[in-house]
Amino acid sequence: MVYEDHILNMPPDSLIQTLNLTFSWSDTSYIDPISKRRIPANKKWVVGDSLIIPVQVPFYEGDGFLVETRQIYQVEEPTKEDLKEVRVVPNPYIARAAWEFDEYNRKIQFTNLPSKCTIYIFNVAGELVQTLHHDNLYDGSENWNLWTSNRQEAAPGLFIWVVKTPDGKKQMGKFTIIR
Repeated sequence: MVYEDHILNMPPDSLIQTLNLTFSWSDTSYIDPISKRRIPANKKWVVGDSLIIPVQVPFYEGDGFLVETRQIYQVEEPTKEDLKEVRVVPNPYIARAAWEFDEYNRKIQFTNLPSKCTIYIFNVAGELVQTLHHDNLYDGSENWNLWTSNRQEAAPGLFIWVVKTPDGKKQMGKFTIIR
């Protein structure tokens, strides 16, 4: 079983607390208290192993955490076929739709994006309306607030988008804004 051995460092910042922990591993399996399943112990911690536990609340004496680990994987570069999966939702964007309950927080979302790319949005005249930079290994979506790079609300009409990866792969599509 994994347990906290000792705390090496606890900075005084009350908003963000970082703890450096040393963990030990038992060679026997244990029962998960939530799922009641037997969890085999098949890995030993070695010097240099790291564990990052993001939390959004301060630590208090007696706090405990259940840690789940997953197999490490390598993110692969997107192929041209992967880029064909990029979508814009909703399309068409309808300003007066039932899901638009707040006129100040309108957005469309680009989905199925590669981890790193640039999104160019053009009007039908070929003028660049906005450029979005996406750099997120874990979230393949990027929101656009429907404002141009000139801080103007995007006009209704047809728009062309281009997603470009750092290695030069591109995918194009279109979406419509209806007011």
